[in-house]
Amino acid sequence: MPDDQQPARISSACHQRGVLTLTCGTYGNVQIAIRQSGRDATAPITRYHPELANPKGKLPGDLSCGELVQSVPQIVFTNLAVASALLSAYFALLCGRLHYQEVQLDILEARMLPLFPIKPESIVQTEMVET
Repeated sequence: MPDDQQPARISSACHQRGVLTLTCGTYGNVQIAIRQSGRDATAPITRYHPELANPKGKLPGDLSCGELVQSVPQIVFTNLAVASALLSAYFALLCGRLHYQEVQLDILEARMLPLFPIKPESIVQTEMVET
């Protein structure tokens, strides 16, 4: 059974791992925070979204299917757009060209907006693994 601190632990885990994706209706975003050698190479996710440090409300797993459908409609096209934005950010990182820390999108507006600039040279380049 989840406790009241579980949302904060999930938010903290997302900060440690560095990626958080959110979708709701036609809107979604991808937030990126990069840690290298135990240090923040970018601002932590909570700098621009302090509400993630102390989230309110229930976890999605605490809601019934009916409550989920009413409170957070999931649209497959939005989920696809967010997945594409996430993979695009990862590819930009691998190419040494990631210049934003968040991207917001809306599928009805046909809009994708990068936010919170970062300098690609501030991130240590990693090798792309070929399979």
